[in-house]
Amino acid sequence: MDPTARATTRPRGRPPALAAERARSEAIAVACEALYRVLFVRLVRRATWKFRLSKEDAAEVVQEAFIVALAKLDVEAEPAAFLYRTVDNLALNHRRKIDRRARLEAEWGPPATPTQEGGES
Repeated sequence: MDPTARATTRPRGRPPALAAERARSEAIAVACEALYRVLFVRLVRRATWKFRLSKEDAAEVVQEAFIVALAKLDVEAEPAAFLYRTVDNLALNHRRKIDRRARLEAEWGPPATPTQEGGES
């Protein structure tokens, strides 16, 4: 093999951009895990109290907020503030959904079950 050809070939391993992106993703994952351990219970309590959600619904909302954080979190910014705001927004959306469903059920009745739709069996 020609020694000059070796210099022009691409080096083995990951390209620098991919390595930097992977390092950033790992840093976000580590930050989210640390925040999860510290903030999970607080965020569930907040969603339960502030938006009148059940504990199960609040825990689901907080889980969804952490999934959003994995995709969008900026570690250098205020990750706790980002999570609080995300939980508030998701909990408010969930509360609206519950209220809308209750209002529609009061107006139109409960949703039909499969036996009601198909007639008598």
